[in-house]
Amino acid sequence: MAQEDQRREKMSNDGNSIIGLHNRNLALTSTDAYATALDIDCRNVRSSVFTLFCITNDLKYEIWATADWLPDHTTMTGTDATDYANGWVQIKAETTLTAAAAPVIETLDNPYNKVVVRVKAAVGASQGVLDIYHRGEN
Repeated sequence: MAQEDQRREKMSNDGNSIIGLHNRNLALTSTDAYATALDIDCRNVRSSVFTLFCITNDLKYEIWATADWLPDHTTMTGTDATDYANGWVQIKAETTLTAAAAPVIETLDNPYNKVVVRVKAAVGASQGVLDIYHRGEN
């Protein structure tokens, strides 16, 4: 399944509105190399929660972000040194998701412009399936 980006939700109308942003990618099958599971425009997001559930076969994930101005930012290359030089930072180092274990929750409270969650198979040629959800608010 492809990434789904829901419309922003306005949760109050008192002059200090909270805007929620929802993204998800369900039944995503991994590859042997890191691939993007979610790519989120976070310019209006100040706090995020990610829920990652590994359905089958262990996976590895990492979270990257950039504060670079989006019209000028460079897409991730997948080579750490190049991505660092292009303004990307790894905000969650490689972590293993165990198949069928309780979902993992990651939170982010920094104002980045773009956040990317990447996944790959923990064991080569043993592809896993992942459900990933994001909710952000300002």
